Amino acid sequence: MEVTGLVLGGIPLAIWALEKYAEPFEAFRHYRTSIETFRTDLILQNRHLQTTLANIGLGSDPTAEELRECFERQFPSISKELLLIVQRMDDVAATLLRNLEVNTISKPAGMPDKFQWEWRRVKHSFSTKKRNKVVEDLRNWNDDLRRSLERPEIPAEDDSIKVQYLKRRFNIQRCDTIRLCLGSLHRALEYGFSCPCSPAHEAAIYLDWEAYESTESKPFKVAVSYNTPSHQSSSWHKLCFTMDTPPKELEE
Repeated sequence: MEVTGLVLGGIPLAIWALEKYAEPFEAFRHYRTSIETFRTDLILQNRHLQTTLANIGLGSDPTAEELRECFERQFPSISKELLLIVQRMDDVAATLLRNLEVNTISKPAGMPDKFQWEWRRVKHSFSTKKRNKVVEDLRNWNDDLRRSLERPEIPAEDDSIKVQYLKRRFNIQRCDTIRLCLGSLHRALEYGFSCPCSPAHEAAIYLDWEAYESTESKPFKVAVSYNTPSHQSSSWHKLCFTMDTPPKELEE
């Protein structure tokens, strides 16, 4: 069974069907509890999947094409494997819908009246072993997908000696001053190289806040591209710029 146009569209349908299955059997407390537990497991797995997809910029109901484009753009080296994981989850959802006799067009097949549902067929469709297998498969594929799409995060706080040492040395006022200086340098370069050269000149500035942390004037290293008649490709020339005087606020 294929859920046309949707990725894992079968899980929300299965959740809805399980809610309908539970309604006619209010008197069978144990059975209703089993169905509602199974439904809760599916809701949680569906929520985990939606969170994973949202973290990479996808909506709640991406198409197969949207998934493929996203995986190929953000994770080109493992895009095929990621699509395979989603396909396996789709297969689990499709099998579940078949067992529930649910299609994507109408309500559960052959059930115009919910009270006509047969106990033996329903009980067979929801054996404990089958329920556990569905949830286990979805959980495993969900975990694999989440781990594959996770990006390593730098801890917000690190108490290592090196980090604490760098924190003590950091001078935000000095960084702001350097930023202003580089803004002026950029404007000067833009004005100085406003020539009709083709291609246009490019420039790169080497920055290292540790190297500029003192109040002493230090040169800024700049590389500028230029073309010569004897060379078709661009060459680069290294320049050094130095601030005339230290910032007044740092001298006080």
